Amino acid sequence: MDIKELNDFQLKMSKEWFGADHRRPEDFQEFMKRLQFGTIALSGEVGEFANVVKKMIRFSELNQQKKAEEKIDDLKEELADVFAYTLILSSTLGISLEDEYLKKMEKNKERFKNFKKA
Repeated sequence: MDIKELNDFQLKMSKEWFGADHRRPEDFQEFMKRLQFGTIALSGEVGEFANVVKKMIRFSELNQQKKAEEKIDDLKEELADVFAYTLILSSTLGISLEDEYLKKMEKNKERFKNFKKA
């Protein structure tokens, strides 16, 4: 699946599970509510990802590499949640995430050109 197909899939799942339509509404106040909810949800998922990393660091510092590595599946799950809310927010904003990513990478090429390794 490409990003558009994943976005459509996420919209369908949200509609089926929660009756939610994350696409940008006409009403600005409703847009702000959706943006607020999506931002809080995304922040929470990033926090959960960071918390797993924190646990992995602790295990690693205690020379418990096996326990740290056992958390990798938790990282995958949390990162998938981050991605889901990123897709939801892209729908709320009414943007193509793929297009915006490519534009940003062009800006970054210029921004970081002096850091490029030879």
